[in-house]
Amino acid sequence: MRKTITFKKNEIILQDGEIGEGFYILEAGELAVVRDGLVLNEISQKGAIFGELSGLLKYKRKASIRAKTDVTAIHIEKSLESVVVQNPNFAVKLIRSLGRRLYTMNELVIEGNQRNNILEGDKSDENFSADDEEVKVLIVEDKPMVVNQLKELCKANKWIATEAVDEDRAIELCKKLSFSAIIISCSLDAGSTLSLRRKLKTSVLSKNTPVVGLVVQGDKEMENVAQEVGFDQIIHKPINDDLASTSMYRAMNLDSSAQYFKLMESVLYFKIPRSSSTNLISDIKANLKSRIISTVDAGIGKIIVDVSELSEMGEGTLDLVGEFAEYIEDYNFSFQVVLIGDPKDRDSWRNLDGCENWEVRESFDSAMEMLSEK
Repeated sequence: MRKTITFKKNEIILQDGEIGEGFYILEAGELAVVRDGLVLNEISQKGAIFGELSGLLKYKRKASIRAKTDVTAIHIEKSLESVVVQNPNFAVKLIRSLGRRLYTMNELVIEGNQRNNILEGDKSDENFSADDEEVKVLIVEDKPMVVNQLKELCKANKWIATEAVDEDRAIELCKKLSFSAIIISCSLDAGSTLSLRRKLKTSVLSKNTPVVGLVVQGDKEMENVAQEVGFDQIIHKPINDDLASTSMYRAMNLDSSAQYFKLMESVLYFKIPRSSSTNLISDIKANLKSRIISTVDAGIGKIIVDVSELSEMGEGTLDLVGEFAEYIEDYNFSFQVVLIGDPKDRDSWRNLDGCENWEVRESFDSAMEMLSEK
């Protein structure tokens, strides 16, 4: 016997802990599979079969099924076995439904692994790399020059960049691949920017991916729209590498100061950014102490501070270098510090508290050479 039943939004259709009788076929609406207050899966495809496994396996249900929206479903009161015996073609439909569900769950597991590293790598593969935490960025932009700039920015940060010239290509890629962040140009044709932003949130692999808007500097109207629809960060054209990198780090919830520090075999290398905005300097300052702790923990006593790309010695930059010097002095550890910069500015840097004994060299090679002699 079969009958059509309607359920209101948030109504429990199947309760966990029960052994099911019969099963349902979804006609309209969306369902949420819920366990311990967490949504494990969502079902929205018309014709999807649900509630069949409990009766088939004779197990109590481990999760509830709740109507995410108003739902219409057909309830089949017969057992699954009897329906299949009487209608063998139904078995094909059932297999497809189970296959779709398994595919979706696999995608969710892959997405979880991208964020939480829950899967073990296949070490039988000779080409297996232990570094499976690469940052992958999708760039959706139809301006080749801008794409190249963003690719270079990704390369400098050791991120893997993939490009899509339009909305259709971006959607196609997001159905197959998981990205750490997606950059969408707000200059795409025919309102594709906002359309794409909405569609990404309905895809299993991209619904939780941070999305960054690419807006022309000064276009306040578009920037306001981008903020209203929920872009996680904004990057402005023309692109400033330091500010854009910081926006990307923030969007992905990564330590933005990491791009300026490199712990080498025997040296901590600290590159002062070319652009010294207040937010950028604040991000770096917040991580200075942890960087020094990591350096001491690694047994490293040599430091290079690189200010060679600075266009001017601004107050913010001087304050940053001075604070770094103070953190160094706080440790009862004899650090050897060399600053890479213009020798003409030697006295200005040495006037900072804690920097009085720093050596100044013009290049990285000469700085390393000096440290190797000590």
